[in-house]
Order: sequence, then structure tokens, then C-alpha cells
Amino acid sequence: MQYINDDSSSLSSFLPPFDLGGKDDGHNSGIFNRALLCRRRGFDAPTTEHILTDWCAQNRHAFTPGHAPTPADIQRAARRACDRRPRGTEWAYNRTNPSRTLPARPPKPAELRGEGEVVVLLEHIWGGYDLNDLILEGTHDPACFRMSHIYRPDELVCRGWTTTKADGSEVPHYRTIRGIPPTYPLDADDDHTPPEFIVPNPMIAAQGRTQEGHWGARTKNNACHPDDRRFLVVEFDSEKNADGICLPIPKDSQARRLRFLNTGDPHLLMVVDSGNRSIHGWFDVSRTELTARQRWWQLAMALGADPAGERTYQGFRYPNGRRKTGKIQEVIYYAPRPRFKPVVAGAAHVNFNGEAL
Repeated sequence: MQYINDDSSSLSSFLPPFDLGGKDDGHNSGIFNRALLCRRRGFDAPTTEHILTDWCAQNRHAFTPGHAPTPADIQRAARRACDRRPRGTEWAYNRTNPSRTLPARPPKPAELRGEGEVVVLLEHIWGGYDLNDLILEGTHDPACFRMSHIYRPDELVCRGWTTTKADGSEVPHYRTIRGIPPTYPLDADDDHTPPEFIVPNPMIAAQGRTQEGHWGARTKNNACHPDDRRFLVVEFDSEKNADGICLPIPKDSQARRLRFLNTGDPHLLMVVDSGNRSIHGWFDVSRTELTARQRWWQLAMALGADPAGERTYQGFRYPNGRRKTGKIQEVIYYAPRPRFKPVVAGAAHVNFNGEAL
């Protein structure tokens, strides 16, 4: 389809104006919603990109200086809207309360609560496998890990710190910024304040609306769609024993379960020690088919994985970050896999930007 034969004043006249109160927080979400309107009218990606560019130019006064959408944001929204496949679990947008909601998720079956025979069988067969064995299976030295290996410079990344309120309670405080977050060394001095938490998957906007109508940096409204996720983090906290008492799962047992989940696809990219009682396994699901990923996640829950890991806005421990107690959240396992054809002769692995590691 060719560009619309019309003057620039009416090129995007069918699109609603900027309606987020002059905030730059959710402009990426607004652009994407308008890209969907273009798709419903039958426009292809180049035409949609042209229309969105004209719309952004007409509404440039509504964006905060320095936070206006870039051509890359417009192109990504146009391609994503025009190339997405039809599905029955699309986000629902409500103008009176612009929050994204998915159909109610069915309750987890009783046999998928980490209490079935699959855990007993795994412990019986792999009883001699421990955390050190998992660490030794990493293909790269964990010290080689850099945040630039998993994020691009134009992506929005949400990070969090623990803050103390006036009443003495501690709550996580998140901020979303554009760009590759820093990689902190393990021996970072007190002058650095590494974050504690990070949302593994890039956000689509700097802020979004909560269910209560407030603006926040980590909400379902500005998180990526579950079908577009890049990472899925598996965490094992605790499980009930024979007497029905919840006890922490030993790290050696957690290592066995992560290793079992890594026998096929998706691929275990890295393991982060939380600095307490658990380890977090970052799985690369960007090349895993949706149906296969859903079956794999059911198996992970059968092994006792935390169901909250399925949320795209769930926060996890920052790789090589630091807890408020001072303990380092160290990357103890790192095994990247090729994502593109190596551009350097002899390069076995490259990052998300196609650069050799």
C-alpha cells in the first residue's frame, strides 16, 4: 500500500489527539494504540509509520522536552502493530482507566504446585548434582557478563532500590530510564549505589497507570506484552514438607531444577545469586514458540517455581547488584548462546546487538 494522497494537515486527522495530560510517561503506549487504529484501517507498516510521524509532529507540544518519541520508537510501534498475529488474549485499553488487563488466568492445578512426583523423581535421579556443578557448566566466566549483552541502547529498563518510609517500613522504589543500565563490579565501593531490583524485560513506556489510576514506573500498563517477552526468570523460594510446613529449598536442589529445565529449549542464559536463600535462573525465551514456552512453564511450576515470574512487570534481583544489607547479588553462571550470525571470524557468541562477546 502506498502513502495516502493527502496533505499533511489531514494525514492523521482520524487519530485521536494526545490525551495523557501532557505527560511523556506513556507516549510509547499512545503511539502503539494509534498504530493499531491504522492497522484496522488496512494500512501497512510504512504507511502507518508515515501517519504516526505526522501525528507526533502535530502533537509535539504535548511531549516533555527531551522525551519526544524517536523515529525508532515510531518505526517499532508501526511494525509491531502491523506484524502482530491475531490472538484472543490481546490487551484491553479503557480510556476512562487506561490500564491493561488480561483475561483471568485459571488457578494452578493441584498437581502443579511443586508437590508432585516430578520433584521426588528429580531428587532421586540427580541427587548428586549440586550448585558447583551448575556453575562449572557455564560457557563463559561470569565476570565477563555485561548488561550491554542483554539490552540495547534505545530500550527502556526499569530498576529498583529499597527505600525506607516515614513509618520505618521498607518498600521498593522503581525508576525507568532509556539506555543500557550500568554493570557494577563485584568490588564496588560505597560511592556506588547499585540497584537491588530490575524488570528483566524492557518496558514500552517510562511510566504507566496502576489499577488505582496512579502513575508508576513498574506497572502492567507499561510492561511488554507476554508474547513479546525476551526473558523468563525462574525462582524457587520455599515448599511444604511432609508435615505441611513451608521450608526454604536448598540451593543445591534449586540448581538441579534449573539444570533440568535447561535440558531443552528455552536456554538458561545466567543464574543470579540473590544474596540470601535463592538463586534466579534467567531463561532466554525470545526464540521459543509460544505453545512450547507455555508447556515448559507448566513444568517449571511443577518443580515449584514462583508463579509470579510469569508477570512481565515482576522485579527480580539485579545482576551484580547489592542488597540493602550490603550482600552482592552475584552472577554465578553465564552461558550466552548465538543470537545472530557472528560478524567476527572465530566469534562463538554475540550479544543482542550482534557484537562479538
